[in-house]
Formats: sequence, structure tokens, C-alpha cells
Amino acid sequence: MVFRVVKILRDATAVSAGDGFEVPTNKKSFQATITGAGGPYSAQVDIEGSHNGVDWIEDELGSIVFTAAATGSANGIVVDCPWPFIRARVISIDAGATLNVTMAE
Repeated sequence: MVFRVVKILRDATAVSAGDGFEVPTNKKSFQATITGAGGPYSAQVDIEGSHNGVDWIEDELGSIVFTAAATGSANGIVVDCPWPFIRARVISIDAGATLNVTMAE
């Protein structure tokens, strides 16, 4: 059962980290969508965890990767972890592409 869906990264066009979100459950799913005016596009977004929402772990909880993806493509992962805070970090993204990431718990 899904309790909520939250957009944790909105309209990212450059390497950056999104805001941290407190999450009360262990099992979470993440979906990234890549869009743009042209394409195909490549990008990588990592999901990171933290105990306090300030200090983020260096090893990601999982990666969502796009390789030569058409605009509007989606990809995702499921993570079963006890980290109370999560965020999405764009590791790489092609020029002209935009990433959005949602989390369901």
C-alpha cells in the first residue's frame, strides 16, 4: 500500500542535490523521468540517505540511470532501508535534459 507520493527533485537541469525529506517507512520506491526538447538523453541520479538530514552518506542507496533515453522516459528503483532522511542527487545530465524524481512510500 502506498501512503504518499512526493516529488523529491523538481526540474533539475544540472549536477546538484535536491532537498532532504524525512521518511517514516523503510520501503520506498523512486521514479525518475527525463524530458527535453530533443534527445536522446543520458543522465544519472543517485538516492542518498542521512540520519539527521544534514550529513549525507557517500555511497548511494541506489542509482537511476538513463542511457540514450527518449524524452518522457521513466526508470526507477525500490529501496528497503531504515534511513530516516533521503534526497536525490543528479550525478550527470546531458545538456537540454530535465530530471524529475518522485518517491512513493
